[in-house]
Amino acid sequence: AEAALEDLRHRSEVLNSVLLSMSDGVAVVDLAGRFLHTNPAADALLGRPHVDTEPSRWSAEFEFLTPDGGQLYPPEELPLARAMRGESSDDVPVMVRRPGETALRQLEGSGRPLLTESGERIGGVVVFRDVTERIRAEADRLRSAAEVEDLYNCAPCGYHS
Repeated sequence: AEAALEDLRHRSEVLNSVLLSMSDGVAVVDLAGRFLHTNPAADALLGRPHVDTEPSRWSAEFEFLTPDGGQLYPPEELPLARAMRGESSDDVPVMVRRPGETALRQLEGSGRPLLTESGERIGGVVVFRDVTERIRAEADRLRSAAEVEDLYNCAPCGYHS
């Protein structure tokens, strides 16, 4: 029994170390939407520690917006809410405005149901990352490519007409 307890303690320490060292945010909730765990990256990406609030209020509480940045994200469609219902989702784009900032950040979240070893659903887990800089770099690259194309196809110069 002592060896099993020590093994459990060791596994818990390893799992905690993994969560602490991840640059992606991780949030775990039970079936009622109560936060069981968030890692420091999740708190940093959202600009605040998690707040225990009803899942229906997550979008308003964390200022999650649709990818066009125009309206609150439907809370029931957030990856974590979907995971609580037993659905999996991958790379779902969600905009967030962190407290004290005016600029929006783009996150991508992937959610999974949280299951026991026997397969019973007991909550949900989401892993998310800030992809703002990657999206911006891709937009800059596309803009530069279009400018080069425009120069190459410059009708007034007659060089490539």
